[in-house]
Amino acid sequence: MNPFARSITTATAGARAVRTRPGRWGRVLAWTALVAGLAATVALWMQNERAARAQVDRVLERRLELVQARLGESFSIYSALLLAARGWLAGPHPVDERSWRAFVETLDPQRRAPGLHHLAFAMRVPTGEMPLTARTDAFDAGGARIGSTRILRAEPPLPPRLSGYDLMTHPVVAELLHTADGGSEPVVSPAVRLHRRDQPRILVVLPVEPHAARPLPGYAIAFVDIAALMQWIAGMALADVVVQVYDGPSVAEGRLLYRSPGEAAVQLTRTSLLHVEDRVWTVTVAPNAQLRRAVADNTSTAILVAGSAVSLLLFLSLLGLASGQARAAMLALRMSDAARARERRFSQLARHAPMGVFIADPGGRYVFVNAHWRRLSGLSDAGASGDAWVDALHPQDRERVLAAWREAVRAGAAFQQDCRLLDRFGTENYVSFSAIPERDEHGDIVAYIGTCMDITARRRAELALTRANEELEQRVQSRTAELEQANAHLSREVEERRRAERERVEILQRQAALLDSIPDMAWLKDSELRFLAVNERVAALFRVSEQDIVGKNDYDFMPAEVARHNREEDLQVLHTGRTLRLDDMDATVRSAGTRW
Repeated sequence: MNPFARSITTATAGARAVRTRPGRWGRVLAWTALVAGLAATVALWMQNERAARAQVDRVLERRLELVQARLGESFSIYSALLLAARGWLAGPHPVDERSWRAFVETLDPQRRAPGLHHLAFAMRVPTGEMPLTARTDAFDAGGARIGSTRILRAEPPLPPRLSGYDLMTHPVVAELLHTADGGSEPVVSPAVRLHRRDQPRILVVLPVEPHAARPLPGYAIAFVDIAALMQWIAGMALADVVVQVYDGPSVAEGRLLYRSPGEAAVQLTRTSLLHVEDRVWTVTVAPNAQLRRAVADNTSTAILVAGSAVSLLLFLSLLGLASGQARAAMLALRMSDAARARERRFSQLARHAPMGVFIADPGGRYVFVNAHWRRLSGLSDAGASGDAWVDALHPQDRERVLAAWREAVRAGAAFQQDCRLLDRFGTENYVSFSAIPERDEHGDIVAYIGTCMDITARRRAELALTRANEELEQRVQSRTAELEQANAHLSREVEERRRAERERVEILQRQAALLDSIPDMAWLKDSELRFLAVNERVAALFRVSEQDIVGKNDYDFMPAEVARHNREEDLQVLHTGRTLRLDDMDATVRSAGTRW
Protein backbone atom coordinates (compact mmCIF):
# COMPACT_ATOMS: atom_id res chain seq x y z
CA MET A 1 0.00 0.00 0.00
CA ASN A 2 1.21 3.52 -0.79
CA PRO A 3 2.53 5.36 2.33
CA PHE A 4 0.02 8.12 1.66
CA ALA A 5 -2.80 5.51 1.71
CA ARG A 6 -1.43 3.99 4.91
CA SER A 7 -1.34 7.43 6.52
CA ILE A 8 -4.93 8.14 5.52
CA THR A 9 -6.08 4.68 6.65
CA THR A 10 -4.44 5.26 10.03
CA ALA A 11 -6.24 8.61 10.28
CA THR A 12 -9.54 6.85 9.46
CA ALA A 13 -9.08 4.32 12.25
CA GLY A 14 -8.23 7.12 14.64
CA ALA A 15 -11.38 8.99 13.59
CA ARG A 16 -13.52 5.96 14.40
CA ALA A 17 -11.79 5.61 17.79
CA VAL A 18 -12.20 9.24 18.80
CA ARG A 19 -15.53 10.06 17.14
CA THR A 20 -16.96 11.00 20.54
CA ARG A 21 -14.25 13.57 21.30
CA PRO A 22 -15.09 17.24 20.84
CA GLY A 23 -14.47 18.49 17.28
CA ARG A 24 -12.44 21.41 18.56
CA TRP A 25 -9.38 19.19 18.96
CA GLY A 26 -9.47 18.46 15.25
CA ARG A 27 -9.66 22.15 14.45
CA VAL A 28 -6.76 22.87 16.81
CA LEU A 29 -4.72 20.20 15.03
CA ALA A 30 -5.61 21.68 11.62
CA TRP A 31 -4.58 25.19 12.62
CA THR A 32 -1.41 23.88 14.24
CA ALA A 33 -0.48 22.04 11.06
CA LEU A 34 -1.16 25.16 8.95
CA VAL A 35 0.92 27.44 11.19
CA ALA A 36 3.77 24.92 11.38
CA GLY A 37 3.77 24.42 7.58
CA LEU A 38 3.76 28.14 6.86
CA ALA A 39 6.50 28.74 9.47
CA ALA A 40 8.69 26.05 7.90
CA THR A 41 8.11 27.53 4.44
CA VAL A 42 9.03 31.03 5.59
CA ALA A 43 12.11 29.72 7.42
CA LEU A 44 13.36 27.96 4.29
CA TRP A 45 12.69 31.06 2.19
CA MET A 46 14.57 33.29 4.66
CA GLN A 47 17.52 30.89 4.64
CA ASN A 48 17.77 31.19 0.85
CA GLU A 49 17.50 34.97 1.06
CA ARG A 50 20.31 35.11 3.65
CA ALA A 51 22.52 32.99 1.42
CA ALA A 52 21.94 35.34 -1.51
CA ARG A 53 22.64 38.37 0.71
CA ALA A 54 25.91 36.84 1.92
CA GLN A 55 26.98 36.24 -1.68
CA VAL A 56 26.27 39.88 -2.56
CA ASP A 57 28.25 41.05 0.49
CA ARG A 58 31.30 39.05 -0.61
CA VAL A 59 31.16 40.50 -4.11
CA LEU A 60 30.78 44.06 -2.77
CA GLU A 61 33.76 43.58 -0.45
CA ARG A 62 35.99 42.53 -3.38
CA ARG A 63 34.77 45.42 -5.54
CA LEU A 64 35.39 47.93 -2.73
CA GLU A 65 38.93 46.63 -2.22
CA LEU A 66 39.57 46.95 -5.97
CA VAL A 67 38.38 50.58 -6.10
CA GLN A 68 40.49 51.50 -3.04
CA ALA A 69 43.60 49.84 -4.47
CA ARG A 70 43.22 51.53 -7.86
CA LEU A 71 42.65 54.99 -6.39
CA GLY A 72 45.66 54.60 -4.08
CA GLU A 73 47.89 53.46 -6.95
CA SER A 74 46.75 56.32 -9.19
CA PHE A 75 47.57 59.03 -6.64
CA SER A 76 50.93 57.37 -5.94
CA ILE A 77 51.70 57.75 -9.65
CA TYR A 78 50.62 61.41 -9.57
CA SER A 79 52.96 62.04 -6.62
CA ALA A 80 55.87 60.32 -8.40
CA LEU A 81 55.31 62.46 -11.52
CA LEU A 82 55.24 65.66 -9.45
CA LEU A 83 58.45 64.67 -7.64
CA ALA A 84 60.12 64.13 -11.01
CA ALA A 85 58.84 67.51 -12.25
CA ARG A 86 60.08 69.26 -9.11
CA GLY A 87 63.55 67.76 -9.57
CA TRP A 88 63.67 68.92 -13.17
CA LEU A 89 62.33 72.42 -12.41
CA ALA A 90 64.94 72.92 -9.68
CA GLY A 91 67.74 72.48 -12.22
CA PRO A 92 69.66 75.50 -13.66
CA HIS A 93 68.14 75.46 -17.13
CA PRO A 94 65.48 77.56 -18.85
CA VAL A 95 61.88 76.42 -18.49
CA ASP A 96 60.84 77.26 -22.02
CA GLU A 97 57.99 75.58 -23.89
CA ARG A 98 60.20 73.23 -25.90
CA SER A 99 62.26 71.93 -22.98
CA TRP A 100 59.15 71.52 -20.80
CA ARG A 101 57.36 69.53 -23.53
CA ALA A 102 60.42 67.32 -24.05
CA PHE A 103 60.65 66.65 -20.31
CA VAL A 104 56.93 65.75 -20.00
CA GLU A 105 57.18 63.44 -23.03
CA THR A 106 59.91 61.47 -21.25
CA LEU A 107 57.53 60.93 -18.31
CA ASP A 108 54.66 59.84 -20.62
CA PRO A 109 51.93 60.77 -18.07
CA GLN A 110 49.01 60.09 -20.44
CA ARG A 111 49.85 56.38 -20.50
CA ARG A 112 51.12 55.94 -16.94
CA ALA A 113 48.59 58.05 -15.07
CA PRO A 114 44.91 57.45 -15.93
CA GLY A 115 42.75 60.53 -15.43
CA LEU A 116 45.70 62.99 -15.60
CA HIS A 117 44.77 65.74 -18.10
CA HIS A 118 47.61 68.25 -17.62
CA LEU A 119 51.02 68.41 -15.93
CA ALA A 120 51.78 72.10 -15.26
CA PHE A 121 54.21 74.50 -13.59
CA ALA A 122 52.95 77.67 -11.87
CA MET A 123 55.40 80.40 -10.79
CA ARG A 124 55.13 82.52 -7.65
CA VAL A 125 55.74 86.18 -8.42
CA PRO A 126 56.34 88.38 -5.35
CA THR A 127 55.73 92.11 -5.33
CA GLY A 128 57.88 94.02 -7.81
CA GLU A 129 59.87 91.00 -9.05
CA MET A 130 60.03 89.60 -12.57
CA PRO A 131 62.18 86.43 -13.01
CA LEU A 132 64.70 86.64 -15.82
CA THR A 133 63.65 83.32 -17.34
CA ALA A 134 59.92 84.17 -17.30
CA ARG A 135 58.21 85.38 -20.44
CA THR A 136 56.14 88.53 -20.28
CA ASP A 137 53.38 86.98 -22.41
CA ALA A 138 52.50 84.72 -19.47
CA PHE A 139 51.93 87.70 -17.18
CA ASP A 140 50.33 91.12 -17.16
CA ALA A 141 51.80 93.55 -19.70
CA GLY A 142 52.82 95.89 -16.92
CA GLY A 143 54.70 93.21 -14.93
CA ALA A 144 53.83 90.86 -12.07
CA ARG A 145 50.90 91.59 -9.84
CA ILE A 146 51.15 91.54 -6.06
CA GLY A 147 51.07 87.99 -4.71
CA SER A 148 50.25 86.32 -8.02
CA THR A 149 50.91 82.67 -8.88
CA ARG A 150 50.51 82.15 -12.60
CA ILE A 151 50.48 79.00 -14.72
CA LEU A 152 53.64 79.29 -16.79
CA ARG A 153 53.87 75.93 -18.58
CA ALA A 154 51.40 73.06 -19.08
CA GLU A 155 51.51 69.89 -21.16
CA PRO A 156 49.23 69.23 -22.95
CA PRO A 157 48.64 72.99 -23.31
CA LEU A 158 45.76 74.47 -21.34
CA PRO A 159 42.86 76.22 -23.12
CA PRO A 160 43.57 79.87 -24.05
CA ARG A 161 41.26 81.09 -21.29
CA LEU A 162 43.59 79.51 -18.69
CA SER A 163 46.92 80.55 -20.27
CA GLY A 164 48.80 82.49 -17.62
CA TYR A 165 45.90 81.96 -15.17
CA ASP A 166 46.52 83.51 -11.73
CA LEU A 167 45.74 80.73 -9.22
CA MET A 168 45.61 83.21 -6.33
CA THR A 169 42.32 84.60 -7.68
CA HIS A 170 40.58 81.31 -6.79
CA PRO A 171 40.02 81.24 -2.99
CA VAL A 172 40.02 77.43 -2.68
CA VAL A 173 43.20 77.07 -4.77
CA ALA A 174 44.87 79.97 -2.94
CA GLU A 175 44.27 78.22 0.39
CA LEU A 176 45.60 74.97 -1.10
CA LEU A 177 48.83 76.69 -2.24
CA HIS A 178 49.24 78.20 1.23
CA THR A 179 48.90 74.71 2.73
CA ALA A 180 51.44 73.29 0.26
CA ASP A 181 54.03 75.94 1.24
CA GLY A 182 54.15 74.49 4.73
CA GLY A 183 55.52 71.06 3.73
CA SER A 184 57.34 68.99 1.15
CA GLU A 185 54.62 66.46 0.33
CA PRO A 186 51.89 66.73 -2.32
CA VAL A 187 48.51 68.12 -1.27
CA VAL A 188 45.15 67.41 -2.93
CA SER A 189 42.39 69.95 -3.54
CA PRO A 190 38.63 69.40 -3.55
CA ALA A 191 36.91 69.44 -6.93
CA VAL A 192 37.37 72.96 -8.34
CA ARG A 193 36.36 74.72 -11.55
CA LEU A 194 38.97 77.35 -12.62
CA HIS A 195 36.64 78.67 -15.31
CA ARG A 196 32.87 78.47 -15.57
CA ARG A 197 33.12 76.60 -18.90
CA ASP A 198 35.57 73.99 -17.55
CA GLN A 199 34.80 70.61 -16.03
CA PRO A 200 35.55 70.19 -12.30
CA ARG A 201 39.09 69.04 -11.69
CA ILE A 202 41.17 67.90 -8.72
CA LEU A 203 44.57 69.57 -8.33
CA VAL A 204 47.54 67.70 -6.84
CA VAL A 205 50.15 70.33 -5.87
CA LEU A 206 53.84 70.02 -4.90
CA PRO A 207 55.91 73.16 -4.05
CA VAL A 208 59.12 73.82 -6.04
CA GLU A 209 61.81 75.65 -4.10
CA PRO A 210 64.13 78.10 -5.94
CA HIS A 211 67.59 76.98 -7.05
CA ALA A 212 70.67 79.06 -6.38
CA ALA A 213 71.51 79.23 -10.07
CA ARG A 214 67.95 79.87 -11.23
CA PRO A 215 65.43 81.31 -8.78
CA LEU A 216 62.08 79.93 -10.03
CA PRO A 217 59.86 79.38 -6.98
CA GLY A 218 56.51 77.86 -7.76
CA TYR A 219 54.47 74.66 -7.86
CA ALA A 220 54.33 71.47 -9.90
CA ILE A 221 50.62 70.75 -10.49
CA ALA A 222 48.71 67.71 -11.79
CA PHE A 223 45.19 68.38 -13.16
CA VAL A 224 43.14 65.20 -12.51
CA ASP A 225 39.71 64.42 -14.00
CA ILE A 226 38.07 62.23 -11.34
CA ALA A 227 35.36 61.09 -13.79
CA ALA A 228 37.94 59.85 -16.32
CA LEU A 229 39.91 58.15 -13.53
CA MET A 230 36.83 56.36 -12.16
CA GLN A 231 35.69 55.32 -15.64
CA TRP A 232 39.10 53.70 -16.13
CA ILE A 233 38.72 51.87 -12.82
CA ALA A 234 35.10 50.91 -13.56
CA GLY A 235 36.21 49.31 -16.81
CA MET A 236 37.95 46.57 -14.77
CA ALA A 237 35.05 44.19 -13.95
CA LEU A 238 32.94 46.75 -12.03
CA ALA A 239 29.91 46.56 -14.34
CA ASP A 240 27.81 44.82 -11.68
CA VAL A 241 28.03 47.52 -8.98
CA VAL A 242 27.31 51.23 -8.56
CA VAL A 243 30.36 53.16 -7.26
CA GLN A 244 30.15 56.55 -5.53
CA VAL A 245 33.08 58.69 -4.33
CA TYR A 246 32.60 61.55 -1.85
CA ASP A 247 35.18 64.17 -0.84
CA GLY A 248 34.77 63.97 2.92
CA PRO A 249 34.83 61.59 5.92
CA SER A 250 31.22 60.46 5.34
CA VAL A 251 28.45 60.47 2.76
CA ALA A 252 26.49 63.09 4.71
CA GLU A 253 29.47 65.44 5.19
CA GLY A 254 31.20 64.91 1.82
CA ARG A 255 30.72 66.31 -1.66
CA LEU A 256 29.88 63.83 -4.42
CA LEU A 257 32.85 63.53 -6.81
CA TYR A 258 31.69 60.61 -8.95
CA ARG A 259 28.77 58.19 -9.36
CA SER A 260 28.75 55.33 -11.85
CA PRO A 261 25.53 54.73 -13.83
CA GLY A 262 22.90 52.27 -12.66
CA GLU A 263 20.24 51.88 -9.99
CA ALA A 264 21.79 50.94 -6.64
CA ALA A 265 20.26 48.87 -3.83
CA VAL A 266 20.70 51.29 -0.91
CA GLN A 267 20.07 48.68 1.78
CA LEU A 268 23.07 46.61 0.55
CA THR A 269 25.60 49.49 0.25
CA ARG A 270 29.17 48.96 1.55
CA THR A 271 31.20 52.03 2.64
CA SER A 272 34.89 52.61 3.34
CA LEU A 273 37.25 55.57 3.95
CA LEU A 274 40.25 56.28 1.70
CA HIS A 275 43.13 58.61 2.64
CA VAL A 276 44.29 60.50 -0.47
CA GLU A 277 47.44 62.42 0.56
CA ASP A 278 46.09 64.99 3.07
CA ARG A 279 42.37 64.42 2.30
CA VAL A 280 39.83 61.78 3.31
CA TRP A 281 37.43 60.34 0.72
CA THR A 282 34.41 58.10 1.28
CA VAL A 283 33.91 55.29 -1.24
CA THR A 284 30.62 53.35 -1.46
CA VAL A 285 29.66 50.37 -3.61
CA ALA A 286 26.17 48.94 -4.05
CA PRO A 287 24.84 46.12 -6.27
CA ASN A 288 23.00 47.04 -9.42
CA ALA A 289 20.26 45.05 -11.16
CA GLN A 290 22.80 42.86 -12.98
CA LEU A 291 24.42 41.64 -9.75
CA ARG A 292 21.08 41.10 -8.02
CA ARG A 293 19.88 38.96 -10.92
CA ALA A 294 23.12 36.95 -10.96
CA VAL A 295 22.78 35.85 -7.32
CA ALA A 296 18.99 35.75 -7.05
CA ASP A 297 17.67 32.54 -5.55
CA ASN A 298 15.32 31.18 -8.22
CA THR A 299 13.83 28.67 -5.76
CA SER A 300 12.39 31.26 -3.36
CA THR A 301 9.13 31.64 -5.27
CA ALA A 302 8.75 27.88 -5.71
CA ILE A 303 9.35 27.36 -1.99
CA LEU A 304 6.70 29.89 -1.03
CA VAL A 305 4.13 28.61 -3.52
CA ALA A 306 4.65 24.88 -2.94
CA GLY A 307 5.01 25.18 0.83
CA SER A 308 1.92 27.36 1.15
CA ALA A 309 -0.11 25.05 -1.13
CA VAL A 310 0.85 21.91 0.78
CA SER A 311 0.21 23.58 4.15
CA LEU A 312 -3.16 24.90 3.01
CA LEU A 313 -4.17 21.53 1.55
CA LEU A 314 -3.20 19.75 4.76
CA PHE A 315 -5.08 22.36 6.76
CA LEU A 316 -8.23 21.92 4.69
CA SER A 317 -7.93 18.14 4.92
CA LEU A 318 -7.57 18.15 8.69
CA LEU A 319 -10.24 20.78 9.07
CA GLY A 320 -12.58 18.61 7.02
CA LEU A 321 -11.93 15.74 9.43
CA ALA A 322 -13.02 17.93 12.33
CA SER A 323 -16.00 19.63 10.70
CA GLY A 324 -18.29 18.69 13.60
CA GLN A 325 -19.57 15.92 15.81
CA ALA A 326 -22.75 15.63 13.74
CA ARG A 327 -20.78 14.41 10.70
CA ALA A 328 -18.40 12.16 12.62
CA ALA A 329 -20.33 8.91 12.04
CA MET A 330 -20.90 9.52 8.32
CA LEU A 331 -17.29 10.63 7.91
CA ALA A 332 -16.08 7.42 9.57
CA LEU A 333 -18.26 5.28 7.28
CA ARG A 334 -17.04 7.02 4.15
CA MET A 335 -13.41 7.33 5.22
CA SER A 336 -12.22 4.63 2.87
CA ASP A 337 -13.56 6.43 -0.19
CA ALA A 338 -12.32 9.78 1.13
CA ALA A 339 -8.89 8.24 1.77
CA ARG A 340 -8.63 7.08 -1.80
CA ALA A 341 -9.80 10.48 -3.05
CA ARG A 342 -7.22 12.26 -0.92
CA GLU A 343 -4.58 9.84 -2.12
CA ARG A 344 -5.48 10.72 -5.69
CA ARG A 345 -5.31 14.43 -4.87
CA PHE A 346 -1.91 14.02 -3.20
CA SER A 347 -0.77 11.99 -6.19
CA GLN A 348 -1.96 14.71 -8.59
CA LEU A 349 -0.22 17.36 -6.50
CA ALA A 350 3.00 15.34 -6.47
CA ARG A 351 2.83 14.71 -10.22
CA HIS A 352 2.30 18.36 -11.15
CA ALA A 353 4.41 20.05 -8.48
CA PRO A 354 7.15 22.39 -9.95
CA MET A 355 9.86 20.28 -8.28
CA GLY A 356 10.84 16.64 -7.96
CA VAL A 357 8.91 14.64 -5.33
CA PHE A 358 9.82 11.18 -4.06
CA ILE A 359 8.54 8.81 -1.36
CA ALA A 360 10.62 6.08 0.29
CA ASP A 361 9.66 3.31 2.70
CA PRO A 362 11.03 3.18 6.26
CA GLY A 363 14.09 1.31 4.94
CA GLY A 364 14.98 4.14 2.56
CA ARG A 365 13.94 2.39 -0.68
CA TYR A 366 12.13 4.55 -3.21
CA VAL A 367 8.47 3.61 -3.85
CA PHE A 368 7.34 6.69 -5.80
CA VAL A 369 8.84 9.49 -7.90
CA ASN A 370 6.94 12.14 -9.85
CA ALA A 371 7.44 13.20 -13.48
CA HIS A 372 9.67 16.16 -12.59
CA TRP A 373 12.05 13.86 -10.70
CA ARG A 374 12.15 11.46 -13.65
CA ARG A 375 12.86 14.35 -16.01
CA LEU A 376 15.83 15.47 -13.90
CA SER A 377 17.29 11.98 -13.54
CA GLY A 378 16.32 10.40 -16.85
CA LEU A 379 15.01 7.28 -15.02
CA SER A 380 11.61 5.62 -15.30
CA ASP A 381 9.37 4.62 -12.38
CA ALA A 382 10.83 1.11 -12.40
CA GLY A 383 14.36 2.43 -12.92
CA ALA A 384 14.10 4.64 -9.82
CA SER A 385 12.41 2.14 -7.48
CA GLY A 386 14.23 0.58 -4.57
CA ASP A 387 17.89 1.64 -4.51
CA ALA A 388 18.19 1.99 -8.31
CA TRP A 389 17.79 5.76 -8.05
CA VAL A 390 21.46 5.92 -6.98
CA ASP A 391 22.45 5.25 -10.64
CA ALA A 392 21.25 8.74 -11.57
CA LEU A 393 23.76 10.38 -9.20
CA HIS A 394 26.96 11.82 -10.63
CA PRO A 395 29.85 9.37 -9.99
CA GLN A 396 31.75 12.01 -8.02
CA ASP A 397 28.75 12.68 -5.73
CA ARG A 398 27.37 9.14 -5.46
CA GLU A 399 29.31 7.86 -2.47
CA ARG A 400 28.79 11.05 -0.44
CA VAL A 401 25.03 11.30 -1.05
CA LEU A 402 24.36 7.60 -0.52
CA ALA A 403 26.28 7.61 2.79
CA ALA A 404 24.33 10.67 4.01
CA TRP A 405 21.00 9.08 2.96
CA ARG A 406 21.74 5.82 4.79
CA GLU A 407 22.82 7.70 7.90
CA ALA A 408 19.58 9.74 7.90
CA VAL A 409 17.48 6.56 7.48
CA ARG A 410 19.41 4.80 10.24
CA ALA A 411 18.96 7.75 12.64
CA GLY A 412 15.38 8.52 11.54
CA ALA A 413 16.45 12.12 10.89
CA ALA A 414 15.87 14.66 8.16
CA PHE A 415 18.04 14.48 5.02
CA GLN A 416 19.50 17.35 2.98
CA GLN A 417 22.23 17.23 0.29
CA ASP A 418 23.20 19.23 -2.81
CA CYS A 419 24.52 17.12 -5.67
CA ARG A 420 24.35 16.46 -9.43
CA LEU A 421 22.05 14.19 -11.40
CA LEU A 422 22.81 12.85 -14.87
CA ASP A 423 19.88 12.49 -17.26
CA ARG A 424 19.78 9.95 -20.08
CA PHE A 425 21.72 12.32 -22.35
CA GLY A 426 24.52 12.72 -19.81
CA THR A 427 23.57 16.33 -18.97
CA GLU A 428 24.42 17.47 -15.43
CA ASN A 429 21.56 18.93 -13.37
CA TYR A 430 22.38 20.51 -10.01
CA VAL A 431 19.69 19.59 -7.45
CA SER A 432 19.02 20.02 -3.75
CA PHE A 433 17.62 16.89 -2.01
CA SER A 434 15.48 17.31 1.13
CA ALA A 435 13.49 14.63 2.95
CA ILE A 436 11.75 14.26 6.31
CA PRO A 437 10.36 11.12 8.00
CA GLU A 438 6.57 10.68 8.29
CA ARG A 439 5.52 9.08 11.57
CA ASP A 440 2.29 7.52 12.77
CA GLU A 441 0.52 8.19 16.02
CA HIS A 442 2.95 5.90 17.85
CA GLY A 443 5.98 7.77 16.57
CA ASP A 444 7.04 5.01 14.20
CA ILE A 445 8.35 6.00 10.77
CA VAL A 446 5.97 4.94 8.01
CA ALA A 447 7.64 6.72 5.06
CA TYR A 448 10.11 9.37 3.96
CA ILE A 449 8.68 12.25 1.89
CA GLY A 450 11.18 14.35 0.02
CA THR A 451 11.67 16.98 -2.65
CA CYS A 452 14.32 17.48 -5.32
CA MET A 453 14.73 21.14 -6.37
CA ASP A 454 16.48 22.07 -9.61
CA ILE A 455 19.19 24.62 -8.66
CA THR A 456 21.14 24.39 -11.93
CA ALA A 457 20.62 28.05 -12.86
CA ARG A 458 21.68 29.29 -9.44
CA ARG A 459 24.68 26.96 -9.30
CA ARG A 460 25.90 27.97 -12.75
CA ALA A 461 25.53 31.63 -11.83
CA GLU A 462 27.60 31.03 -8.69
CA LEU A 463 30.28 29.19 -10.69
CA ALA A 464 30.33 31.95 -13.30
CA LEU A 465 30.64 34.57 -10.58
CA THR A 466 33.45 32.61 -8.92
CA ARG A 467 35.34 32.35 -12.22
CA ALA A 468 34.83 36.06 -12.84
CA ASN A 469 36.22 36.85 -9.39
CA GLU A 470 39.26 34.65 -9.98
CA GLU A 471 39.91 36.28 -13.36
CA LEU A 472 39.52 39.70 -11.79
CA GLU A 473 42.01 38.88 -9.04
CA GLN A 474 44.50 37.62 -11.62
CA ARG A 475 44.11 40.79 -13.66
CA VAL A 476 44.53 42.93 -10.55
CA GLN A 477 47.71 41.07 -9.62
CA SER A 478 49.05 41.40 -13.17
CA ARG A 479 48.22 45.10 -13.34
CA THR A 480 49.74 45.68 -9.91
CA ALA A 481 52.98 44.02 -11.03
CA GLU A 482 53.03 46.18 -14.16
CA LEU A 483 52.52 49.34 -12.12
CA GLU A 484 55.28 48.34 -9.70
CA GLN A 485 57.66 47.80 -12.62
CA ALA A 486 56.62 51.12 -14.18
CA ASN A 487 57.14 52.94 -10.87
CA ALA A 488 60.55 51.36 -10.45
CA HIS A 489 61.53 52.32 -14.01
CA LEU A 490 60.27 55.86 -13.47
CA SER A 491 62.22 56.14 -10.20
CA ARG A 492 65.39 54.99 -11.94
CA GLU A 493 64.87 57.48 -14.77
CA VAL A 494 64.32 60.31 -12.31
CA GLU A 495 67.39 59.33 -10.30
CA GLU A 496 69.55 59.12 -13.45
CA ARG A 497 68.38 62.57 -14.56
CA ARG A 498 69.13 64.01 -11.15
CA ARG A 499 72.59 62.46 -11.17
CA ALA A 500 73.24 63.78 -14.67
CA GLU A 501 72.14 67.27 -13.61
CA ARG A 502 74.38 67.11 -10.53
CA GLU A 503 77.34 66.05 -12.66
CA ARG A 504 76.63 68.81 -15.18
CA VAL A 505 76.42 71.41 -12.41
CA GLU A 506 79.68 70.14 -10.90
CA ILE A 507 81.42 70.32 -14.28
CA LEU A 508 80.20 73.88 -14.85
CA GLN A 509 81.28 74.86 -11.36
CA ARG A 510 84.77 73.40 -11.90
CA GLN A 511 85.01 75.14 -15.26
CA ALA A 512 83.94 78.46 -13.68
CA ALA A 513 86.53 78.01 -10.91
CA LEU A 514 89.22 77.25 -13.49
CA LEU A 515 88.31 80.32 -15.53
CA ASP A 516 88.34 82.55 -12.43
CA SER A 517 91.88 81.36 -11.66
CA ILE A 518 93.11 82.73 -15.03
CA PRO A 519 94.31 86.37 -14.66
CA ASP A 520 93.47 87.22 -18.27
CA MET A 521 90.04 87.29 -19.86
CA ALA A 522 88.78 83.71 -20.24
CA TRP A 523 85.51 82.24 -21.40
CA LEU A 524 83.93 78.98 -22.52
CA LYS A 525 81.46 78.64 -25.45
CA ASP A 526 79.37 75.78 -26.78
CA SER A 527 79.17 74.60 -30.41
CA GLU A 528 76.55 77.30 -31.16
CA LEU A 529 78.97 80.01 -29.83
CA ARG A 530 76.90 80.78 -26.73
CA PHE A 531 78.73 81.58 -23.51
CA LEU A 532 78.78 78.65 -21.05
CA ALA A 533 81.02 80.36 -18.48
CA VAL A 534 83.22 83.50 -18.16
CA ASN A 535 85.64 84.75 -15.56
CA GLU A 536 85.36 87.94 -13.57
CA ARG A 537 87.52 89.99 -15.94
CA VAL A 538 85.16 89.36 -18.89
CA ALA A 539 82.15 90.23 -16.71
CA ALA A 540 83.86 93.41 -15.56
CA LEU A 541 84.65 94.30 -19.17
CA PHE A 542 80.96 94.04 -20.15
CA ARG A 543 79.85 95.57 -16.82
CA VAL A 544 77.35 92.78 -16.09
CA SER A 545 77.31 89.78 -13.78
CA GLU A 546 78.69 86.41 -14.85
CA GLN A 547 75.21 84.83 -14.76
CA ASP A 548 73.83 87.51 -17.12
CA ILE A 549 76.34 86.44 -19.81
CA VAL A 550 75.67 82.66 -19.63
CA GLY A 551 73.44 81.49 -22.50
CA LYS A 552 74.04 84.59 -24.66
CA ASN A 553 76.40 85.35 -27.56
CA ASP A 554 78.65 88.23 -28.71
CA TYR A 555 75.80 90.05 -30.45
CA ASP A 556 74.11 90.60 -27.07
CA PHE A 557 77.07 92.68 -25.76
CA MET A 558 79.08 94.03 -28.74
CA PRO A 559 78.47 96.01 -31.88
CA ALA A 560 77.47 93.94 -34.87
CA GLU A 561 80.82 94.42 -36.63
CA VAL A 562 82.86 93.38 -33.58
CA ALA A 563 80.51 90.45 -32.88
CA ARG A 564 80.73 89.30 -36.50
CA HIS A 565 84.57 89.49 -36.38
CA ASN A 566 84.66 87.45 -33.16
CA ARG A 567 82.23 84.89 -34.62
CA GLU A 568 84.47 84.39 -37.67
CA GLU A 569 87.50 83.82 -35.44
CA ASP A 570 85.54 81.39 -33.24
CA LEU A 571 84.37 79.45 -36.29
CA GLN A 572 87.95 79.33 -37.55
CA VAL A 573 89.04 77.76 -34.27
CA LEU A 574 86.13 75.26 -34.39
CA HIS A 575 86.80 74.23 -38.00
CA THR A 576 90.64 74.09 -37.92
CA GLY A 577 91.19 73.07 -34.32
CA ARG A 578 94.12 75.49 -34.10
CA THR A 579 94.81 77.92 -31.28
CA LEU A 580 94.16 81.59 -32.03
CA ARG A 581 95.72 84.32 -29.86
CA LEU A 582 93.57 87.42 -29.31
CA ASP A 583 95.89 90.09 -27.91
CA ASP A 584 93.85 93.08 -29.01
CA MET A 585 90.34 92.05 -27.87
CA ASP A 586 90.35 94.31 -24.83
CA ALA A 587 91.51 97.30 -26.85
CA THR A 588 89.01 96.56 -29.60
CA VAL A 589 86.14 96.36 -27.17
CA ARG A 590 87.14 99.45 -25.22
CA SER A 591 87.71 101.45 -28.39
CA ALA A 592 84.20 100.65 -29.46
CA GLY A 593 82.79 101.38 -26.03
CA THR A 594 81.67 98.91 -23.39
CA ARG A 595 77.98 99.85 -23.47
CA TRP A 596 75.77 100.01 -26.56
